[in-house]
Amino acid sequence: MENSKEKMTQYLEKFQTYQRMLQGMGSVHVEFVTLHKQISSVTLHIFPDDKDGKQLKDDKGEPILVSFKIGTWSDDAEQIMKGAHDYVTTLTAMKR
Repeated sequence: MENSKEKMTQYLEKFQTYQRMLQGMGSVHVEFVTLHKQISSVTLHIFPDDKDGKQLKDDKGEPILVSFKIGTWSDDAEQIMKGAHDYVTTLTAMKR
């Protein structure tokens, strides 16, 4: 099942909302790719910060990156959006 033009626009808007919500909690980047003047993929990249505002790193000292990507060809967009929502909720709860 392909994601419609309208759905892809909704996903982009939601990812941009998450980007605004997470200001000060990490480096957040939303990117989208267009093909034939329509959004063909949307990606949310999150580099979360710790409680001191420093970038979280893994055991090897590498920055932690969590990405969520949806394309027009995806049939699991709702699952990806649920995962993104759950992750963003986890980060915002940690900062309270």
